[in-house]
Amino acid sequence: ETIFGGFWEFTDDLSRADTAYTNIELLAHTDGTYSHDAPGLQMLHCLRFEGTGGASTLVDGFALAEWFRHHRPEMFDVLATTMIPGEYLGDGAHLRAERPVLRHHQGVLQQVSFNTADRAALHMSPDQLDVLYPALVEFERRANDPVNIWEHVLAPGEALLFDNWRVLH
Repeated sequence: ETIFGGFWEFTDDLSRADTAYTNIELLAHTDGTYSHDAPGLQMLHCLRFEGTGGASTLVDGFALAEWFRHHRPEMFDVLATTMIPGEYLGDGAHLRAERPVLRHHQGVLQQVSFNTADRAALHMSPDQLDVLYPALVEFERRANDPVNIWEHVLAPGEALLFDNWRVLH
């Protein structure tokens, strides 16, 4: 159970304080950046579908991290050490948590945590922001580059299970 319940159905509902309930494209992200214990395994299940579009997209966040480690180590360090606040305010709840985009434990990557739509205000010095913003922009650019995306339109009855700590969707 979460603040949203156990299972929930996504349909257009602009009264909700979450982009998942809109019909706009969602860029690659992980869920629960505002939660101290973000969801791990998640499942998308298509009950019915009439229309066009609606592709589910997956991006291997650990592969992105490795790309940064090898090709942009200065940005890798920023993404691995800068605490990024996530915030959710709606549905009778106010949640806020902070962690780096690339969270490590004893030197091992444990979690990718990235959601531009849920990012809270960044209260940092201009010098810190001058270093952080280019790293965030490059991470988002690579996460949404078609060469890094697996895409599939779920048919009614199909389910997609993924690790929200590793895979952006």
